[in-house]
Amino acid sequence: MASVEVEKRGSVALVTLNRPRVFNAFDREVIRVLTGLAEEFGRDPEVRAVVVAGAGGNFSSGADIAELGGLEGVLEARELTLEAHRMMGAVEDCPKPFVAAVTGNAIGGGQELCLACDLRVAGEGSTFGQVEVNIGSIPSWGGTQRLARTVGVAYAKDLIYTGRLVGAREAFERGLVSRLVPDERVLEEALSLAQRIAEQAPLAIEASKSSLNRAFDNDLAANLAHDADLFSVLYASEDLQEGLRAFLEKRPPEYRGR
Repeated sequence: MASVEVEKRGSVALVTLNRPRVFNAFDREVIRVLTGLAEEFGRDPEVRAVVVAGAGGNFSSGADIAELGGLEGVLEARELTLEAHRMMGAVEDCPKPFVAAVTGNAIGGGQELCLACDLRVAGEGSTFGQVEVNIGSIPSWGGTQRLARTVGVAYAKDLIYTGRLVGAREAFERGLVSRLVPDERVLEEALSLAQRIAEQAPLAIEASKSSLNRAFDNDLAANLAHDADLFSVLYASEDLQEGLRAFLEKRPPEYRGR
């Protein structure tokens, strides 16, 4: 049985972490596969949005502790971290939006993967946390940076310094979760959200993600200039012209990604 399963549902790709016996922990094989999938989706014009879920009632417990404990010294530990960085970066930099569908636990590296995703749909019974301090470590797979950028530095310090678990309601109220739904509706809601995104103009979604990912980098003037460049390119696209015509003709647009 594959440790990561992929299913195409029209323009939406559903990726399922499939190691339920270890709460969908990430070993190096999972990291390698997820990195490759994110890069592949970025090149695939048939995929317009991606949903990531976990099998067996949990999203992911993060790094595989058994594998972590068997690393041969600091150099291999650093290499594992860099491999995880490539995975998170591939998800974050993929031009197609990623939606995390969270049930059960999303802790440690599991929460870090959620943070690399664009949006997070969580069940009311789900739990979040950057728990690495509890084993004498840090959220080195991107948690220190992406958590602070998502919820603010003060709240990120609270979660990271204490290693405490956070219920879905608190996570939603603090901006860690995008949408909060009953547990049994998580996948349905995540797929519906991804489908709504997939129906938008692909080039506009790609440009929007590019711009939003720069929001904490450079200065405001540089980012606004980047937006002007993006709009200029989009204006020459068939999709934007189709959107304008459809609006004036009072009909749904038909976007083709060009």
